[in-house]
Amino acid sequence: MGTSSGEAPKKWNSNRAVLLLVLASLLCGLAWLFGPLFGLFQPTHRMDAIAVGGGYSINLRATPMHPWLAEYEQKLVIYSGDRNTGQRLGTVDIAENTGGRIRIGVFALKSPTADELVLLQRSIVTIIDLDKLSREFVSHRNARVQSILDPDLVMLGWISGQAYPVKFIPCSAWPLMPTNDRYEIIGGEPEWDALCEEYSP
Repeated sequence: MGTSSGEAPKKWNSNRAVLLLVLASLLCGLAWLFGPLFGLFQPTHRMDAIAVGGGYSINLRATPMHPWLAEYEQKLVIYSGDRNTGQRLGTVDIAENTGGRIRIGVFALKSPTADELVLLQRSIVTIIDLDKLSREFVSHRNARVQSILDPDLVMLGWISGQAYPVKFIPCSAWPLMPTNDRYEIIGGEPEWDALCEEYSP
């Protein structure tokens, strides 16, 4: 009798722990699925439009994918226009940021009528057709990024979420920043520090 009565509380505690674990997992799953609908995540990060040549301009929208981790769904909003008018063409989904601050290098072709944009993110190069609103991903993992980038590109600058707000840092301002700040923005990739100079107009 003593043995069975002593084991009952242990069994109850074990069952209760499993139940609490299941409930916690369920709540996390619901937060993941429905958090954006009810404002449980941080607000979407937005950046003002920047001109990228060829009559096009873009801005970035980074929407949190997780209530507390720095993971974002990212998309570009693309605009076109002339001296007096402009219009929103649409959006293009780009590679997700699966951890860490937003850091995207922005490149354009040197031709003034070009409709191609190239983005450099961690291990992905994204080639975007601004006219067709399409994109192609190229991995540069374990390869020098210079071996993938077209030599006819010009680097415009970096989109950085290292500190609020998400901002565009043009290449003209890059050498004016302290070295430590630049290395934090590019994620400690030494060869990326010289991209503005290597791909200058």
